[in-house]
Amino acid sequence: MINETTPVNYGMGWLIRHRNNKKIVFHDGSAFGYRALLGKSLQDDLTLIILTNCFKSELWTKIYNRCSYIISELSEMDIEKLLN
Repeated sequence: MINETTPVNYGMGWLIRHRNNKKIVFHDGSAFGYRALLGKSLQDDLTLIILTNCFKSELWTKIYNRCSYIISELSEMDIEKLLN
C-alpha cells in the first residue's frame, strides 16, 4: 500500500531519480529493433533524448549511463558555457 510517506520513484508516467542533489525524470520505450529515452534534469532545464536502433544490446545501457552521468555532473557554469 502506497501512502503519502512511502517514497516512490514513479509519477505520472515518469521514472524519477536523484543524482547529485538533482531530480531527473525520464521515460523510455522500445519496439522491435529500436529503443528511445527522453530524460530531463528539472533543476537545470536540460533535456536528454536518445534514439537508437539497438534493441537488445549492452550498448544501450552504456549510452544511457554515460549520458545521464554527464548531465548529472554538469555545474551551473558548464551549463552557461553550453548555452552561450
